[in-house]
Amino acid sequence: MRLVIEQIPREEVLRYLGYHGTPIPASLDNLITDCIALTQRTIAPQAIFRRFPILESKNGIRIGETGLILKGASIRKHLAGLQEIYLLAVTIGAGMDKLIRTKMLAAPEEGLILDSCATAAVEAVADLTEAMIREDCAAQNESITWRFSPGYGDLPIETQADFLAALDTPRKIGVMVSEDMILTPFKSVTAVVGVTREATAADRPLPCETCASREHCAYREAGEKCWN
Repeated sequence: MRLVIEQIPREEVLRYLGYHGTPIPASLDNLITDCIALTQRTIAPQAIFRRFPILESKNGIRIGETGLILKGASIRKHLAGLQEIYLLAVTIGAGMDKLIRTKMLAAPEEGLILDSCATAAVEAVADLTEAMIREDCAAQNESITWRFSPGYGDLPIETQADFLAALDTPRKIGVMVSEDMILTPFKSVTAVVGVTREATAADRPLPCETCASREHCAYREAGEKCWN
């Protein structure tokens, strides 16, 4: 489905750029404003999500009849005691990837700002999609866990291929995965959301020390956590 993001959060763009309450020169502030506006005009947000029953097995957590198996202790903990989940995938489109590549060559500073704008935009799309799922569940007196993506904790990044196949994302929203498990368009997100009737330990994010992405995490380098 196509979505509309009314506003890209400026504070998130600044956070991705590494600004934490420090003064910003007027010229840079104006450039950030222009980049946010350009990003807003360029992105083409799309999302897909689907609810599945799950079943624990010795190999991991089986997702319905999809052939997708979620492996690792962290995802088992996240979904402990649950019977159903949502798989979701979102993207802001290939146009933003092209714009960032072009600007990185012609005007690197602008390219870096646009990259941060794109990251803030795709997270906003993921937040909106999660809110839609939460609303669907609330109508049935249910709640949801926070998003858990391949590569987080010890859930293998290689999960991406079967994950996208389960949602048929190449055909439905144009999201594919390369041989080295990089999503294309680059500014895309996949995640698992558990369906629950009450708050559980799964609602508390895992510590950074257990995350497979900890050695190359932009949040940790900035002294923050991804779930903030």
